[in-house]
Amino acid sequence: MNEQARGPLHGLRVLEVGGWLSVPYAGRLFALLGADVVKIELPGQGDPARRYGPFQAEDGRLYSGVFAYLNMNKRSVALDYRRPTGRRILSRLAAKADVLFTNLPPAEQDSLGLTYDQLCGVNPRLVVCSVTPFGRSGPYRDLPGVDLTVSAAAAISVGIGEYDEEPLPLPLFQTDMQAALAAACAALVALLARPRVGGQQIDIAAMEVMACHHAARNLPRYVYQGIVGIRRGRWGGDSPYPNTVLPCKDGHVILCAPQLAQWLRFLKVMGEPEWTQNPRYRDRRAMIADYPEEADALLIPWFKERTKAELLQIFIEHRIPFAPIFSGRELLECEHLRERGFFRPMPLGRDASGFVEAPGVPFRFGRSASYVERCGAPALGQDTRAVLVEELGLSPSEYESLVRAGLV
Repeated sequence: MNEQARGPLHGLRVLEVGGWLSVPYAGRLFALLGADVVKIELPGQGDPARRYGPFQAEDGRLYSGVFAYLNMNKRSVALDYRRPTGRRILSRLAAKADVLFTNLPPAEQDSLGLTYDQLCGVNPRLVVCSVTPFGRSGPYRDLPGVDLTVSAAAAISVGIGEYDEEPLPLPLFQTDMQAALAAACAALVALLARPRVGGQQIDIAAMEVMACHHAARNLPRYVYQGIVGIRRGRWGGDSPYPNTVLPCKDGHVILCAPQLAQWLRFLKVMGEPEWTQNPRYRDRRAMIADYPEEADALLIPWFKERTKAELLQIFIEHRIPFAPIFSGRELLECEHLRERGFFRPMPLGRDASGFVEAPGVPFRFGRSASYVERCGAPALGQDTRAVLVEELGLSPSEYESLVRAGLV
């Protein structure tokens, strides 16, 4: 099998203990790069994402689009790791693994033996990556968290919305997704370090992942100048005007021109209207800080005469930062992403014949495969017997006793 067919992470065994989004997305990245990702799920329950819509019907079954996306290429083992026998089997699986991802609460990780200190006896080369809202230590360690609460605690929500109204939540599960990217990156670094230091524990706190976003602006402004960031509504950033959302003929767009040369090119495209000679509209710092609505009113008529597509071509030609604000439908139809092959046909499930389009991966490799397609997401416990009997070495009678006991 060549490199393109098997992927750069071929040969790695990954265990995934948890559910919903952060750890499954980290596992998805490993699986699409060729790793063998074994998803450990509780019998009769499974990953909560299995019950999260929207759903697609096929042959009388409903397939969760979210679960299908997060769990493509993986195998599923139904194992009750809350019981002593299940924990012993999970420990045996960990003995043969390279990476274990878990997003169970820290106290559960400790009680179930899902830490490096507890597993290094069976596998000193194991990389154990914990992804939790607030980390494995600190006063917030045991505080339950979800995407919205973590982004609020990380001072992200305080910057979203109009300056004189309440803060708004961060959309699109960004906290979970970015924590997953941090986990995947950290696990790969730990694997690179493994020949020198062996396995180790990784502690990913989603709050810290999001708090890192302040390093470029908000925290330095407070530390150096004592300035607390405020919400700017549709006028984003600290750059000179324009950093603004504007209506156009068929929706809305965002225009930025941080460099003076970009702003001057834009004014030339507009035909250098008479107001450009007014000193009031030459002070771009004042325009964004003191009277942005007045400044927007000068641009809006020009934008309202043009569609997103027409504007996009103008700004590409004149090299001015700009973007249409796409809807989900427009994103799927985006010619740029289409040409780059970003969207991929995704099977609804391993046993399903239907496909839907879904985002691929956010990277491209020149020589290695960046997207290995093996199979759709598994049914709950679809690979339990194969993994426990054929690979782990349980006898058929041992396996049947586990079935009778409700452990698998």
